Amino acid sequence: MIARWLLLMCFVAGIASAQRGATGFGIILGDPTGLTLKHWVSRDQAMTASLGGSYFGAPRIGVDYLWHFNAFRSSVVLLYGDVGVAVGLGKGVRWWGDRGYKYYDRDETRLGVRGMFGVSVLPRGVPLEFFLEFGPLIGIAPGFGSAIDVGLGMRFYP
Repeated sequence: MIARWLLLMCFVAGIASAQRGATGFGIILGDPTGLTLKHWVSRDQAMTASLGGSYFGAPRIGVDYLWHFNAFRSSVVLLYGDVGVAVGLGKGVRWWGDRGYKYYDRDETRLGVRGMFGVSVLPRGVPLEFFLEFGPLIGIAPGFGSAIDVGLGMRFYP
């Protein structure tokens, strides 16, 4: 319990010490559906966090490290790739062969890794970011499985 509070305090302190405009928050729809936070650690790298509901568990917590690249030679549209982890708590949904989706019957903690590809649109003169991302999520505990995550969202940079 103490370790959780220390981790939370370090996270909040890191956000508070960020330069104005370097941290944005918003919403994401898809998998997961919920809240998102992005902190730029350099001009082309960032960290994101998400909290929401998902087939992987509700709530689902995710943390990703992003590398942006300027494929279009634009300061407005950036592509990115990322790697991250997802932790699903509680009940979720899994694919069950030809019979469709089946709900997890018990509350359990699930751990997965993911690799995403996305596009960010950062309009000039507006403190907003719009993004679309997709990629595989590979469940590694308590059992192995895979699925595709797709997210569409918006962040505000105060």
